Amino acid sequence: MDKLDFNKIRFQYYPSAVWKTTPLGTLSLQQFIDSHRSPKPEILEVFKKIEEASLEGDLKTKDYLKQNNLYYFSPSCRMEGGRSHKDIVEFLPLMIVEFDKINYAEELKLELFSRLKCCIAAYLSPSRKGCKFIIRIPVVKSVEEYKEYYCGMAYYLEKFNNFDPANFNPSLPLFLSYDENILVREDAEEWTTRGGKVDAFVPFEGEFPIPGDINLEDKAEVIRIISLCINRIVDSGHTQLVGASASLGGYVGAEYIGFEEALNLLYDLIEDNEYLSKGVSNYKKTAKDMMTRGIGSPLLLNRHKK
Repeated sequence: MDKLDFNKIRFQYYPSAVWKTTPLGTLSLQQFIDSHRSPKPEILEVFKKIEEASLEGDLKTKDYLKQNNLYYFSPSCRMEGGRSHKDIVEFLPLMIVEFDKINYAEELKLELFSRLKCCIAAYLSPSRKGCKFIIRIPVVKSVEEYKEYYCGMAYYLEKFNNFDPANFNPSLPLFLSYDENILVREDAEEWTTRGGKVDAFVPFEGEFPIPGDINLEDKAEVIRIISLCINRIVDSGHTQLVGASASLGGYVGAEYIGFEEALNLLYDLIEDNEYLSKGVSNYKKTAKDMMTRGIGSPLLLNRHKK
């Protein structure tokens, strides 16, 4: 298999304001890697503040600093006229996967980079509580084909805690980070395993085995998973909201959380999200409809899967 030319693979970068959808230009994969290994001093100061906010549990300040001070990129595709699926004009052989809110980010970075021969680069997030991976995939022809490769990777990674499914969206912004020890593989193989669509589910038929040892920690884990999915929505939020709401319905069906409590959780997350709050009533209706549908397809947490 041919090696990737890091200088020829180019993707768009955007200003430090996530609501601006006009790119400033393009940069090469090599420039992207170099900028993560040794960013400018003023950017390092922003990273320091992000890490402090993360340690203090101040997620609003953390997100504000990130979304208003750091460049962001679109490594998986090139777009024209906006930053939604309909604006994609070209796909690139790159896919991003990441983990968030973990205390062993450096160890996981080393472990998965060693395991995944398709991993081009692995590096820590600005908070140092997460890690990101650039995966080599074939150049796809559609969003649906991209999602199939992403689902294949997600299935492989679900055994590791705190996998973040947000990059199911190929146009999701990827913010600048910093890791002087970023790991790079120039001869990465292609990831070729595909999976099913995560937003396509079939109602369960028969008697579903409800776990008999559900506890408050399980409910807290469900709330964390859904909150993470919705809090990460910054653009093109409909698809991600549909998936998160259907998943929450699955957890309701498995009796991890009650219907009313789950619905109130969705409504609160929608109202608190800067993007979704612009269309609260419509997004709430979508969320309730999808959560209700999801109940018919119960979903188990990893510890209850057999």
